Amino acid sequence: MADFYDKYWARSAADWGQTAHNPGYTKATVIESIAGVVRKFIIVNKKNTALRYLDKKIQGRSVIDLGCAGGFFCYDILKTGASKIVGIDISPGAIAMARKKFEESEIPKEKYEFLVGNVKKSDFIIPDSDYVVALGLTPYLRRHEIDRLLSKIEGRYIFIDYWRKRHWWSVMFLCHFIYRKIKRFPFFSSFSRDELKAILEKHNFQNLIFFNSGENSFVFASPPPKN
Repeated sequence: MADFYDKYWARSAADWGQTAHNPGYTKATVIESIAGVVRKFIIVNKKNTALRYLDKKIQGRSVIDLGCAGGFFCYDILKTGASKIVGIDISPGAIAMARKKFEESEIPKEKYEFLVGNVKKSDFIIPDSDYVVALGLTPYLRRHEIDRLLSKIEGRYIFIDYWRKRHWWSVMFLCHFIYRKIKRFPFFSSFSRDELKAILEKHNFQNLIFFNSGENSFVFASPPPKN
């Protein structure tokens, strides 16, 4: 089951993004279409919260979006004022969608790049950047994979969301638990604030700021000062 998510996202990332961002999309399965109704509200909140928080910080800065899917968030990051965006996703279909979206826009080609890549691989290389953002990625990585990924982005500002630990009787936990069983997900990583704080501090991230917005949980962290 080690490569379950690799295969799952390679074939599903494009549909997953469309159900959340494109109300006229009709190619998804019944389950994904139903899940997309809920997903849309969560993702819209997630995206808008991230953009409000990053607004002044990323202006004139280069940003990498890990798990970019169809490039929807990448587009908003550039519109917010980033100097360049690099989107990375495991799905060739999602990357093709993102490239098409940007090529049909008025955005200059030197301001964006989209790459197919698997963040879980030991030989995965993250291009240079000032910031790294990742929304919806950490729940699908095991802790040692998150640990290895963070070791590769030390020295940069990061903004990520994470699935916070919930009581089993919460509505969100129960709904998502049923969805995961239907999809046969082999695991789903959740963290307490202290657990994630320990992992980030291990890789020298500082000034950790944790906060929640609706069902979404976020953390922003800074690199250590340069000598």
